[in-house]
Amino acid sequence: MSKRIYTFGKGKKKGVWLKDQDIELLRLLYDHRILSLLELKYYANSLYGVKPNSLARKLQRWRSEKILLSKKYGGEKYVYYRLGMNGYKILEQEGETVPGDRHYKELAAPENQIDHFFGTKDVVIQTLVEIQKKNIDVFSAAPSLIPYVEKDSVSTDPVVVPDWILHNQYGFLNVELDTANENLTDIREKVEKYMKYAADRPDENHHVLFVVIDNQDKYFKYIKNFGKNRLVRVANVKDAIVRASSLAPANLHLYVSPMNRGHHMACNILTGQSLITDEERSSAVESIQVIMSNKFNYEMESLNAVDFYLPEVHSELFADAHLLLKNRKTGKSKIVLIKLMEEGNARYMDELKYLNTLHSQNRFMRKVDKTIAIYRSASEFEYDAMGAGEMQHIVFGMMEELQTDSDKPPFYRNVRDYKKGAGVLI
Repeated sequence: MSKRIYTFGKGKKKGVWLKDQDIELLRLLYDHRILSLLELKYYANSLYGVKPNSLARKLQRWRSEKILLSKKYGGEKYVYYRLGMNGYKILEQEGETVPGDRHYKELAAPENQIDHFFGTKDVVIQTLVEIQKKNIDVFSAAPSLIPYVEKDSVSTDPVVVPDWILHNQYGFLNVELDTANENLTDIREKVEKYMKYAADRPDENHHVLFVVIDNQDKYFKYIKNFGKNRLVRVANVKDAIVRASSLAPANLHLYVSPMNRGHHMACNILTGQSLITDEERSSAVESIQVIMSNKFNYEMESLNAVDFYLPEVHSELFADAHLLLKNRKTGKSKIVLIKLMEEGNARYMDELKYLNTLHSQNRFMRKVDKTIAIYRSASEFEYDAMGAGEMQHIVFGMMEELQTDSDKPPFYRNVRDYKKGAGVLI
């Protein structure tokens, strides 16, 4: 790791030694304009192993050399940093920025939006840390740098303005932080704007991640107390999105998560692990059939999907598998549907509830005993908000739990609004 000195002033007697990772930290501030001390500490400790107190002392030295400027906020409780004059000079000298490209503005967010501002950056910084650990490139940008204007329009007004944009080969991830200041009608209107923009650009892949702020994280702090459990708000936002996005184009994918899961979901999106491909779907269904056969002593038979649905039901709404299970000991048979789930995915939850509605209203063409919704992991199932209303014909399972030798019942129900129940057998 190279190390070089930078001197400033007439006598140039003073100066600072900077490593490559120091330049990277300055570039991070350049890209994100303003970052809190907590965000900088988190980034440096997670990627470089720099202890928080060591970084705080280093930032103080940089401030004395006018590499950085700092200011307190939140009633003097918290501190944020931005680049100073010499910080820009260093980046210009390193070829990281174009000479003269400066941004000296202080935080302009009003008091009631400060949590929104830094909450958005918290999600972004945590996501960048996870992505960099996987050695995957991502471009992080303020929406002003990538204005979402209407194609072939003379107007320069954006169709929609995300809170932040992350972009790589897997598409655009548009981060939307929810503090509950917006009502659900506003959220539906924003979704409709994303639908319009995505439909105008069918060659682009757009993901929108609504992250509901909370106080679960013990590290990142906010001025307002939002509470630790916001799953009701998560479910309500997801429901609002579902209501608005029934005609969403295929290149638009909508997600909702609580704060402590936002960066995990963002990382899945930016590493291509979020959407289930046809190949993954086929492999997962095959694995589930093997598990059901070996672990629960069932004989399995795949059934024809089209035999279950009325002609007006689109194939995209079909379950992922339709199985006849025959108990080898008792000879009793059951017909179950398999629906693969993804945490936070509004479309998948809507499709699952649609299958439950078909069952409740006796609209299947063949008798169905249960639909099994399968998540990849226990954490995905735990944090995915079910929403209001019991899905009485659905049981939930997790691939990682089904693959263990545990004797406890492997499936769960949502026993009442927003709540998941104890283990059950199908």
